[in-house]
Amino acid sequence: MFKLVTKEGFLKKRGNNRKNWKKRWFKIHDCKFSYYDNKTKKKQKGFVYLEDCDIHVVSVHRNLFKIGVRDKRRKYLIHASSTTEMYEWIEAIFLHRDQVYFARHILNRNFNSEIILPELGRNSFSIPKVFKQDHILTFEVEKNFKAKKNQPMCFVVDRKKCVIKVLEGDLKSRNKHISKTINQTEKKNQKVKRAYSVREINQNKSRLIEKNREDMIKIHKVYKPDSLFSYIRTIGDGTKFRIKWEVTNNKFDNYCFTSGVVRERFLSEIEDIKTFSMGKRATLALLKPQKLKVFAFTWNLGDAQPPENFADVIPKDHNIDIFAFTVQESDYQYREGMGSTENDWIITTSKAIGPDYILLCKNNLLSIRLHIFVKKTLIPTIHTVNTQTEATGLGHIIGNKGGVGISFYIRDIGFCFIGCHLAARTERLLIRAENYREIISGIKFGVNHLDLTEKFHYLFWFGDLNYRVELPYELGVKIAKKNKIYHLLRHDQLNKELRAGRVFEGFQEGEINWKPTYRYDRDNSGEFSKTKFRTPSFCDRILWKCLPEVNLKQLSYKPHFGFNTSDHKPLTSVFEIEIPPWKSLNILDSRSFCVIEFLFLKGLNIGNTKLSLEKSAIPIYVEFYGSMLQPGSKTETKSQIEPEFREIPKLYPFVTSKNLLKQQHVFFLVKKKNTIIGTGSVALKHACEEKPIDFQTVIRKKGFYMGKLFGKVHVRWPTLEWFTKKKFLQSIKN
Repeated sequence: MFKLVTKEGFLKKRGNNRKNWKKRWFKIHDCKFSYYDNKTKKKQKGFVYLEDCDIHVVSVHRNLFKIGVRDKRRKYLIHASSTTEMYEWIEAIFLHRDQVYFARHILNRNFNSEIILPELGRNSFSIPKVFKQDHILTFEVEKNFKAKKNQPMCFVVDRKKCVIKVLEGDLKSRNKHISKTINQTEKKNQKVKRAYSVREINQNKSRLIEKNREDMIKIHKVYKPDSLFSYIRTIGDGTKFRIKWEVTNNKFDNYCFTSGVVRERFLSEIEDIKTFSMGKRATLALLKPQKLKVFAFTWNLGDAQPPENFADVIPKDHNIDIFAFTVQESDYQYREGMGSTENDWIITTSKAIGPDYILLCKNNLLSIRLHIFVKKTLIPTIHTVNTQTEATGLGHIIGNKGGVGISFYIRDIGFCFIGCHLAARTERLLIRAENYREIISGIKFGVNHLDLTEKFHYLFWFGDLNYRVELPYELGVKIAKKNKIYHLLRHDQLNKELRAGRVFEGFQEGEINWKPTYRYDRDNSGEFSKTKFRTPSFCDRILWKCLPEVNLKQLSYKPHFGFNTSDHKPLTSVFEIEIPPWKSLNILDSRSFCVIEFLFLKGLNIGNTKLSLEKSAIPIYVEFYGSMLQPGSKTETKSQIEPEFREIPKLYPFVTSKNLLKQQHVFFLVKKKNTIIGTGSVALKHACEEKPIDFQTVIRKKGFYMGKLFGKVHVRWPTLEWFTKKKFLQSIKN
């Protein structure tokens, strides 16, 4: 049984006379903070709605905290008997408010028949009274045009109907018109109280006001959850973002909010209504950690038509959530009625995986293709879908070699898939390393300053990497036929490069216990090809990389030797990942209720892979980034190779929920003047506990090692010991 957190007891409240303190019986219930007569404990003297209030600690030593509504017309100064009791009350208020939000918007019901959840208080978020329903929020924005001035607009999020209305015009000027019309309506209906909510009006009068509202506001567009396809944060300016409202429309609209906090609040509302639209059963399932399965597939088709029956590569009774298919040399003659080679390949794979999946995104670079299919039930949770390509062929322009990328987010978890075809032949080892560097630097998702390998929780890199086994042809065939795989892997170029850290630094690969996937005769013999006497090699590979403290489990990694239309064999792998439980963002209006502190930060061999001990007068500094952080924080130092950073700024996140912060990462951008040295990251998973944690992260640039950062980090919430510090008392002072 789900129960509300309630609390009641005696506290002192300051009266109208500032020296007059009265002992009152306070109670947290029904999303209200009420006080009663201290004798009867039944006669209610006053209350504030918890959904519409701010809480400030006025003095720790005097045990004073202030609670009041945002318009400051009603505020109480409360005195507790001890600091511990003060924080017990503050914690109970936050817990009670979160539980009410859960009951109203997720379960869509009250906790019992007696509790009637209240509406938002007066003038909430400076919205006109007609918008003051608990399921409606309004956000003022400006639409950006290249050739025109910014156009003021307004987003109205209706949680109950799960729609977003885009309204034209300035909010302030429209509020005056709305208020004037409402006053006229109230005079006609004298029974309507001035500080009303829609639930207090009978149906006829409620319809009258709703009708007047529609007449007064010009609605530009109305979007439902299934049309809210993709949005992109503009990290350089924390107030801007780009959104593509419709799947069929390739155009992104640019908007600018009043602050980064308001932007994050609006984006969290988008995620909420997309999740609510899935229904109660699906929404409640998201409150538990989800285990998703990812299927990765790569095959060099050799410009030959693949077989129509493709179901053999799909695991039986698979329950896969995400399918990622990449192919190379796919310029073959398509089947009759398909219209194009791309359609032929998409239809072939979609028939194999079944009708429960939908094509999320596709990306092509000539004959290099990458297609992502996802379960239809995942669509409401997916956003920020992007595509990028990078050609590394002739003149670094022709797309016969290169990489294609697709990135997206499932709630706050980032996924990136890179399908590639690198330079061929054994002797082109350095060219393949250069191809890797070009793809890393050319495919730009998210924050352009950060390295591609540090931007996403899960990065999958697969395709025809073309790394060869450095053995003579006859010896390689002999060893492969005897199934002595470990002898071949000792001479595998990619394994040597990985151990030396020259390419794919930080990536992992599963155990290889199967024969090479290249090069075979295009018949049913299954023999290695004698054409050009290419040594059997593991050209086709599937690699992955995760952010710190992000776990991934590889369930299978194997080729499929039953397909003989190409000189390559298809290679597949299945991964299991865990998505944290969903929770709506708890974003504050002004200050954060917690702070991220780096107690110590030092570099090792920064920007110097040769471990030189030379010093430089050019200062190195670190910039801090994060999806929930305000940008612009940095520190400086004067030494170069082993700098110890000083004056490290405190980072104030937009969110205060410990469960959400445990899923976040802080990204480091190490720079010298305007030159980027590299990027790294640290997870906040264990930093949210009681004690600080030591961390160490590798700094990378374009996928290559550029030094290390190590230090100590801690995420602090207000505690008795912490509030005694003078610096923090100044930061929370009104």
